[in-house]
Amino acid sequence: MNILQLCNKPPLPSIDGGCKAMNQTTEMLLSKNHNVKVFAISTYKHPFTHNKIDLTYLKKVNFETVFVDTRIIFFNLLKNLLKTVPYNVERFFNVSVENKLKEILTETSFDVIIFESIYMAEYLSLVIKYSKANIFLRCHNIEYKLWSKRAELEVNIFKKLYAKKLAFKLKVYETSSFNQFKNIICITADDETDVKTHAPNSRIITIPFAAEIQNKNVHIQKAMPTFFHLGAMDWQPNIDAVNWVLENIFPSILKSTDDFTFYIAGKNMGKNFFDIQTSQFIVAGEIESASDFIQKHDVLIAPIFSGGGMRVKIVEAMQAGKVVITTSLGAAGIPTNHNNEPCILIAETPNEFCYFIEKCITDFEFRERLSTNSKLAIENIFGFENIASKLDSFLCI
Repeated sequence: MNILQLCNKPPLPSIDGGCKAMNQTTEMLLSKNHNVKVFAISTYKHPFTHNKIDLTYLKKVNFETVFVDTRIIFFNLLKNLLKTVPYNVERFFNVSVENKLKEILTETSFDVIIFESIYMAEYLSLVIKYSKANIFLRCHNIEYKLWSKRAELEVNIFKKLYAKKLAFKLKVYETSSFNQFKNIICITADDETDVKTHAPNSRIITIPFAAEIQNKNVHIQKAMPTFFHLGAMDWQPNIDAVNWVLENIFPSILKSTDDFTFYIAGKNMGKNFFDIQTSQFIVAGEIESASDFIQKHDVLIAPIFSGGGMRVKIVEAMQAGKVVITTSLGAAGIPTNHNNEPCILIAETPNEFCYFIEKCITDFEFRERLSTNSKLAIENIFGFENIASKLDSFLCI
């Protein structure tokens, strides 16, 4: 089949979970011998960096981008309060993108067109007008829920009010958009349940992020573990997570042990984190290889209290045989048990996080069992080939 993938940011370089999920969709489609074209919006936050992308890939997917300035402009933000389209979505709609997409659709006939995220939904009417392809929405998360949670956690009264307003507009827009797509692909079962309530007549399926197992060797835990957090530090849930560890975990843990070392890495790391580094809180900043960073450390701490979708970094850590301590929200869409044994540690309070951290420091066998089980769970449930076949079957019906 000829497949067009419409992305609100370039899948490569994969600098965050959304990019990785989009690129993985491309790789799965290619693995099933489909012809794939990727058309993406390039922004200041997610620029198209030609020299960082393999030329073979660019030719294989006939990669094209159009730059759109999606930076937040206060005056435009205020004007948007009077509009029905949420500002988050409006920023991605651009006449240049519309014209290029029209050109692509008139020059090539596609069997399937995949909209990557609700942020591309404003182009749906144009696609319907110029193409007879089967149209699919890839629902990476439920955006209005993300912003509702952010509003709940926000302490600044003006930001809280704006977040509430945006969450309301997103809910109206998002739930209405679900009804316009006959085929919807969710990443977690919870998201699928939510989408079904708003689009009862659509075909909906859960196809999670897949883990391509590169070797059968389980990570060998070090006698003394190091703890880490990895994620883009221009995304509020990640900033909140690191601050939460510093405020709620460090004081308690350091009273009982000197063997706790916490490493953090991610793009756009705030200067405030570098300024408070110690021998037990080490800031790596932006790194060249996320997988290399994960391999160097042993226990991922991910206290996630807002956001949505499936946490790619948690899947990647488990795939590498790492122990993961996260919240029930962080584990959404990810198995917590495998073969009647835990493969991920769920904690909601500072005391629960501290308990598991101390357990990981003092109990080597406990970590080793979790390490083995986490990798086996990902391999058995999220194997690349299994997920790719499930996606292929859904697209071909």
